[in-house]
Amino acid sequence: ASLPKHGADGETNGYFKEPSGLSHAIKIWNAAIENNFVAFSYLEKSKSYITQSISAVLFCEADPIFHSGYSLLDIGTKCITLLIKVVDSLITQRHSPPSSDKENDTFEEWIGSCVGFVMESFKQYSKLPSLADEEARDDTGWLLIEIVIRSWNSVEDKQENVMMFYSSLCNAVLGKCFEGHEWDEELQQVILKISTRVNKDRIESHVPLRYKTIATAETALDLLARPGSTFLIDNPLLLATVRIANICEQVGIELFNHNIQNQDVPSVNRGFCESDAEAAMLYEHLDCVCKSLLLLK
Repeated sequence: ASLPKHGADGETNGYFKEPSGLSHAIKIWNAAIENNFVAFSYLEKSKSYITQSISAVLFCEADPIFHSGYSLLDIGTKCITLLIKVVDSLITQRHSPPSSDKENDTFEEWIGSCVGFVMESFKQYSKLPSLADEEARDDTGWLLIEIVIRSWNSVEDKQENVMMFYSSLCNAVLGKCFEGHEWDEELQQVILKISTRVNKDRIESHVPLRYKTIATAETALDLLARPGSTFLIDNPLLLATVRIANICEQVGIELFNHNIQNQDVPSVNRGFCESDAEAAMLYEHLDCVCKSLLLLK
């Protein structure tokens, strides 16, 4: 698709000189995707284009113009959720001939690939002079990636595939925050603690995503709150990590809610948990999170 190169005044990109112009452009794309006016012919190429588009919109949302009152953040996030659902549908329906490339053969694997691309893009964006304010001393761009993940707060259609994306993104970013601090080992211990608290016979490969997501948040906050933590002297990293862990926790709770809504449980008796054991586990988890936050305070 192509957009006019000149505005009414004859200047290049005249249609996008104001936030309202960008708002209308994204709305048009959203409407086109929602009404199936955009054709995706080949699965692998479509996944690649959509991955790049999601990354671009995510980082565009870090621009102050998206918080200018023109609902750019809402419609930008809607674009992301629509594209995620398109890939889920494409992979499910297999609109293209079977591919010999099995690297991204499932939706979960594409999520991992997409998040990996976002992380690589983060490295590039964080090096831009306009995004590395010397006075803020955020040369590594931690606050930038936190703003990007904050787009979760604008997600209205919290379907499982969208939550999978944000869960994976939070995990990847927090893993980067704690790089060199045995993050994987610490996380696996918490996942094991949470999963066996509910079911002692549960094996690691069958741990639900909701357990892994809240375990990610708990691990991050626990590492931050430990005595002598070196993270307490890096203000941008500390602030970004706490906020990302908070968003990760929100995604995890939404996954609990999504799971119970899919169960055959009367709404009057419906809570967040599918069993007493799971409720006890969640209580202990929230207690750990609260203790860590109090220590950080």
